[in-house]
Amino acid sequence: MTALASLLQDIRYAFRLVAKSPAFSSITVGTLAVGIGASTALFSVVNGVLLNPLPFPQSSRLVALYEQNAGMPEAPISYLNFLDWQRYTKIFASMRFTGMRTKPNGYGSFIAGKWLDDLCIILVNAGNPSCARA
Repeated sequence: MTALASLLQDIRYAFRLVAKSPAFSSITVGTLAVGIGASTALFSVVNGVLLNPLPFPQSSRLVALYEQNAGMPEAPISYLNFLDWQRYTKIFASMRFTGMRTKPNGYGSFIAGKWLDDLCIILVNAGNPSCARA
């Protein structure tokens, strides 16, 4: 018996077994589909978050700063403290600030610094020439 004939015989036998127990076969195929889908989703998240570099020039030089308060090891920085740090710290090339502010009718976000300049750098690097400077 040749290898091809043996393979065809095995495939026919597999289809006969699937036809004998369709519930088991459906559960098996469903489990494989869910496992493959979960693995793909997890890889996509890990690839996007951990493996690809950030879309900033020299992203390895990017740091996040927090304050340390009693009971909160990574407390958000107040805007006035940020202004003091920006004024008196000379070890950073530049500093940017993002924050949340509570309003009577909800929450609001604000940014300080040259975020739009940085955004234009990102867009130009991504191939959007509309932010290119003359």
